[in-house]
Amino acid sequence: MSERNNFSHLPLPLVLAGKPKFRGMGIPNPRTNENRRNRTSHGGYIKRQATQLSKLWNERQEERLREHLPEIKTGIPILLEIDPSNDVSFLKNLGFEVISELENGYVIVSNGDTEFATLIKKTEDFINEVSRNCNTPARVYKFHEEDTRLKKILGKNLMSIWATIKDDEKYEVDVSISCSGNIFTIDQPPEKPHDISDEEYKNSIVFINWKKSITRLMIVGMN
Repeated sequence: MSERNNFSHLPLPLVLAGKPKFRGMGIPNPRTNENRRNRTSHGGYIKRQATQLSKLWNERQEERLREHLPEIKTGIPILLEIDPSNDVSFLKNLGFEVISELENGYVIVSNGDTEFATLIKKTEDFINEVSRNCNTPARVYKFHEEDTRLKKILGKNLMSIWATIKDDEKYEVDVSISCSGNIFTIDQPPEKPHDISDEEYKNSIVFINWKKSITRLMIVGMN
């Protein structure tokens, strides 16, 4: 992975090192609690959004097929607003892959299942309150429109000229994006003893083994 980042407006969900994030301290968000109290209403909203997205995506794919354009196989891109006090990893249990975690609870995700089978099943369990562990959909607050998602992805400069781009014009573009959508949980490097130098530390067995494990994880994540 290049050390140079030309896409600073779109943070990818891979952290090798950094300060821990303390989210919520175990106190449920009032909006999440409200969704739990109104299971039928909130669950119905999620199911309607999933059904509508599925319909629109299938129509778009059919239109691309008629126009002899390549099929998009990466899944349905969606901008979600979720409980900001929760770690985004809970979205995987709903069938989503996290592409980018933004601020204030906004998350760009994709879903390879165009029928949203996992999400709908989990939402039905949430509505019917089948168990104590079925409340995950309450943390999903809103599905945002396509224009809002584009504003989050494109950045200010590209978004400012987006409406002027013509379908029949030829453009030369630079594309450098490679993301599996997975969130990696990576161990921090072993603590450096105070009585050895930085060079000795980097040549130590424990550090070398840690570095090898990180490299293997990165290779698996990119495949």
